[in-house]
Amino acid sequence: MFIFTDVSELRHTESLKNTFMSIVSHKLRTPLTVIKEGVEILEEDILGPLNPKQKRVVKNTWNQTKKLLSLITSLLSFTSLEANLITGGIDKKNHDLKGLILSVINKEKERLNEKKMLVTTKFSEESFDVVCDKEKLILAMNHIIANAIDFNDEGTQITISCHQDDGKIKLSLSDDGIGIPKPFLKHVFENFSQLDTDFTGQIQGMGLGLFVVRRIIKAHEGEIVCQSELGKGTTFIITLPLS
Repeated sequence: MFIFTDVSELRHTESLKNTFMSIVSHKLRTPLTVIKEGVEILEEDILGPLNPKQKRVVKNTWNQTKKLLSLITSLLSFTSLEANLITGGIDKKNHDLKGLILSVINKEKERLNEKKMLVTTKFSEESFDVVCDKEKLILAMNHIIANAIDFNDEGTQITISCHQDDGKIKLSLSDDGIGIPKPFLKHVFENFSQLDTDFTGQIQGMGLGLFVVRRIIKAHEGEIVCQSELGKGTTFIITLPLS
């Protein structure tokens, strides 16, 4: 017995949703850019000096405007990627996964040094050729490592290991940082899901990063899981098919 599901309507709905979000984001970005420019003029005293109280108000307005622009930029990037994945825009070619991992580490080298974080790589001797969209897979891995940098304290250790298991590649990205609370663990890959800022100490974002990561891995016919324990760190395990 075979069960067939028509996903064309679902794809159309997803496409409409992403188009709507993109239009709204663009519409918001234009007035925010004007506000940003106006606040910059006030902050730089171009229209005359401000008293200390006025400067505090302008500074707060400037910070909130930058935050909004950052969120809108993230939303635009997300909708663009979502539309790309829905329409099958994956440019798969043969790549060496080890090389992609090392390029991600190199990209974050400056921030790793700033927070005194050491990255250890553990690669077995097998071949790690994967058929993938290089840019998208790098984006997924970079987001996980960027999270490890952003949400952990100085001196946190990051370990990246890679080996073959049952004809597949298993990539593990671990840190020994603060970990994730157990109640939240089951929601880490959901869209618009983010830990409370009181716990992370970070600026509130869109909560789209790990949702996008999972979409990218799924588009490569892979799987991703998250394991974590408070005070002992977090591990993301990515399974990808060999080329």
